[in-house]
Amino acid sequence: MCEHGSACNSSPSNQALRYLLKNAQRSQLTLFVADQYPGNVNGKQMLFLNQATQTFDGAEKLARLTDAVVFYVELSKRNQCGWNIRFSLLTDTIHTLEHGEVTQCFNHQLEQTIKKNPSLWLWSHKRWK
Repeated sequence: MCEHGSACNSSPSNQALRYLLKNAQRSQLTLFVADQYPGNVNGKQMLFLNQATQTFDGAEKLARLTDAVVFYVELSKRNQCGWNIRFSLLTDTIHTLEHGEVTQCFNHQLEQTIKKNPSLWLWSHKRWK
């Protein structure tokens, strides 16, 4: 259980669409963590940190199918005992954007986060296998 007695759900990525469509009428917050290499077949190739990079685009596809509002979430270390979290709106009208535009905006925000503090990023990511 999460705080305040509400249930937390963690689903394998191959079940995400089914879950989101089944629960489309419920207000919910869905977070996607896509910080690893999606392989050569999955995702979309984009320029990321000045390198051609395969990037996950599944979150954008799901957002389009469910007409979701999309935020970028940035974590930054406040001190030894805490973190700050910042939500930045990427879009609340996803169908007005070109396919790939949300993923590109996400990548741009992630690049800015990395440039602010690269030591919090590079150790855990496997983008260029």
